[in-house]
Amino acid sequence: MDRGILSRVNILAVGVERYQHMRPLAGPAADLHSIEQLLVSTSQTALFSEGQFVALKNPTSDQLRE
Repeated sequence: MDRGILSRVNILAVGVERYQHMRPLAGPAADLHSIEQLLVSTSQTALFSEGQFVALKNPTSDQLRE
């Protein structure tokens, strides 16, 4: 993979557990952690730096607009 291209990529991972008209979901927080481990933290699979990865858990609509 071309490191020049990867250096221009930013990841926004969104995990929503709470919905207005549904029961809460149990997995999104663990999913956010797993994808961060895969893409940032684990040396064998990491393609991105911490500064390229943003995880939002249960964001408000205002947080998504930022």
